[in-house]
Order: sequence, then structure tokens, then C-alpha cells
Amino acid sequence: MADIIDEANDLNELRLTTALANRPSKPKSLTGFCIWCRDEPVMPGSAYCSKECGDDDAQNKRKNG
Repeated sequence: MADIIDEANDLNELRLTTALANRPSKPKSLTGFCIWCRDEPVMPGSAYCSKECGDDDAQNKRKNG
């Protein structure tokens, strides 16, 4: 028989699983070039050529939606 702690753990696991399933996906570069400046090759594991380009794109998305 499950006690209140088991039920809380089950609920927490459900919330975590749901949050992970619904998180926004990382941007991807289909061309291998930075998706912000479009001039430079991307860094490994990123869609941007530099941290600055990633920050600029994020700021633009926050500002313009």
C-alpha cells in the first residue's frame, strides 16, 4: 500500500517527465552556418558560431517574440 511519500514521488516523476517532454527544442543549423549571422560555421553542438550570436538571437526572440 502506497503512503503519502510514494504518491508525492509519483506525482513529482510525472511532472518532471511532462516538463521534459514539452521543453522547447534547441535551434538547429541545417546548413552548418550560424543561424544568426549566417557568415561563420557553427560551433560543435550549437546552431551559432559564437556565444555572442546565440545571445543576440535569444535577445531578439525575447524582444520580438
